[in-house]
Amino acid sequence: MACRGADAAYGRKYRAERTDDEAARKRKYNAEHAEGEAKRKRRYRAEHPEMLVEWRRRTEYGLAFGQWEAQFLSQGERCKCCGTDDPGHKFGWQTDHDHKTGAVRGILCHGCNTGLGSFKDDPERLMAAIEYLACER
Repeated sequence: MACRGADAAYGRKYRAERTDDEAARKRKYNAEHAEGEAKRKRRYRAEHPEMLVEWRRRTEYGLAFGQWEAQFLSQGERCKCCGTDDPGHKFGWQTDHDHKTGAVRGILCHGCNTGLGSFKDDPERLMAAIEYLACER
C-alpha cells in the first residue's frame, strides 16, 4: 500500500538518508555471494532455455509472450524472405527487425538475415547487388 501524507514524506526522507548505506550493503552482499548467484543463474538457464529465448524476444524486440510464434505461423513456418523451411543455423530462426525503429519485420532463415545485415538494410545497396548479379549472366 502506498504511503500518504506524513508517511510518504517520512519514507522519502528515510530512503534519502540511507541510499548510500543500502547501496554499500547490497554491493558487499553481491560481492560475497557472486559465485553462488552465478551458479544459480547458470543452472536455471540450463534447466529453462526457453525462458532465455522469451526474455530476449521481449527485451530486444518488444514482443509479448506468443507474438513471435504467431508471426512465424502467419508466415507458414517459413522464412519470410526466401520461403525456405530450413532455418540454416544451429540456433534456429532469426528475428529480423528495423534497426532504426526496432519494429519486427519477420522471421528469417540465417542466410537471409545475415544477407540483409551485410547490406545494412539499405535497399539501394541491395538493388546494386541485384544489378551486379544480373550483369554477370
